[in-house]
Amino acid sequence: PFIPAEKERRYVTFEPDRGGWNNVRMSLEIVIVFAAATGRTLVLPPDTPFYLLSKKVEGRKKKQHGFADFIDLDNEALKKKVNIISMKEFLEREGVNHGEKMTADKMFTIPGGSEGKKIWKSAEQCYYVAKSDRPCDMIYGFLREEAFVPELQAGRDCLIFDRAREDATAEYTDAELLDLLPDIEQQKIK
Repeated sequence: PFIPAEKERRYVTFEPDRGGWNNVRMSLEIVIVFAAATGRTLVLPPDTPFYLLSKKVEGRKKKQHGFADFIDLDNEALKKKVNIISMKEFLEREGVNHGEKMTADKMFTIPGGSEGKKIWKSAEQCYYVAKSDRPCDMIYGFLREEAFVPELQAGRDCLIFDRAREDATAEYTDAELLDLLPDIEQQKIK
């Protein structure tokens, strides 16, 4: 609801649930809505095999499925609402390699050596296997260190989009926020 007037570069990345397809799908749907509502560019996670979603090809090889196998990310209606880029594009657009000069238009420095190589590889495709040359923990660990990661807990926290709060022109007390809830929800909390 609060897309910035100026063309400030803002992104949202996410680490998909490692569970079944419905958990992964729902997390993608939520982050797409969040990106659209806040005017952020959605950075897709690296290509990662989904749990229990492989199939045999030619009777012997296994083909792993990714987001593009289930959701049309090139859909024109979606593209009008949300700018979507790959993780590799994000690193190229906003990162500086170790040893290069950091400039004001960049957000972070990508480490050098084998660590940097693994980050770049895992940005394209990663596996939840620590001994892989493309471990998911490399890219997600790097993002967690470089980004703002809110400490939200399911069942305890929620995000509220309120224009006055966003503009910092209003301060709400807990009592005022409670008063905004439907009566039945207020009864459960009191």
